[in-house]
Amino acid sequence: MTSAPICPAIDSSHPEVQRSAAALTAGLHGEDEKARVLFEFVRDAVAYTFTWRRDEAVVSLEESFRASATLARSSGMCIQKAVLLCALARAAGLRARLVFQSLRDYRLPRELVALMGDVLTPHGLVSMEINGRFVRLDPSLDQSLCERKGYRLTEFCSTADSLLPAVDAAGRPHFEILEELGEFDLFPTALVTSIFEARFRDLDIEALRAYVTRTGATM
Repeated sequence: MTSAPICPAIDSSHPEVQRSAAALTAGLHGEDEKARVLFEFVRDAVAYTFTWRRDEAVVSLEESFRASATLARSSGMCIQKAVLLCALARAAGLRARLVFQSLRDYRLPRELVALMGDVLTPHGLVSMEINGRFVRLDPSLDQSLCERKGYRLTEFCSTADSLLPAVDAAGRPHFEILEELGEFDLFPTALVTSIFEARFRDLDIEALRAYVTRTGATM
């Protein structure tokens, strides 16, 4: 099994992460097969939410994004889902890294755009080695959400990047990559902290909390 750096967020050695990775990949031998089932599990079995949900008792930013916590909760934002996919991949013996970007989302509800803009940053996804080649996998939006909202589902591919689609199911603009922020073996605490602080400095937290309560943070 491929060794991986120890990280409070990417807790690939956690018993439940190990158990889930083993159960999902049981009987599979090819890296492409393992990558596909892990990607589709995180994409669809972990419901997407646009808010940052954290545990009651955490001592660091990294721990608030723990893969094991997201697995137990079965929901998470893009970064939390990416951390979980990275941890499951490492638990299954695959090499994986976190990737961060800035995206523009043209399909965000107007009220949410008014509160926090249409730029999603930092946006998280995964770079995974499959048969000697690293490809990017973005498990953010689950199938149920895509069907409900008319979004195009991100389909797994073992030989090319599987990214959030540029257009939705009706052909309207959806996601645009604005900036690459880097690939990381460990959770980039300093980067995420600095971006969060800048993004939320002037945010109306109470208005956002009211929106989240009313919508359930499901977009």
